[in-house]
Amino acid sequence: MSEDHVAVINTILRRDPAVHEACARLAGPRVLAYRLEREPGGEPVHWTIAFEQTVQFSLAEAAAPDVVLVGDWSVMIRAAKANREGVRVDPELSVEGDEEILDEILQVLGLASDIATVPVTFPVPADVRRVG
Repeated sequence: MSEDHVAVINTILRRDPAVHEACARLAGPRVLAYRLEREPGGEPVHWTIAFEQTVQFSLAEAAAPDVVLVGDWSVMIRAAKANREGVRVDPELSVEGDEEILDEILQVLGLASDIATVPVTFPVPADVRRVG
């Protein structure tokens, strides 16, 4: 995700009443974070999703997330690309934090993803580049 991509998604989500309604049903504000490890020695990639009056994405590291999904950036990118193409691929993420909160917010995240999925060019992970 780029800052421009995030800005487009966030604008769509801020304007959508269904997302506002889904967030209002949550027990309170929630924060879901992703920490995706890169190649050895590389800095981790952080994605943060805040659930308050609406759903908002960020590329900043969350200060105090309710739940963190941890995995490998390359695996996550390949899974996201495959999922966009209709092929279900497990991103192999582990969960740190309250899994009940995760269950609660995943429903809202699914709605938000359906509403605000926009075209994107996926990066090619380094291990794939070396193969080809």
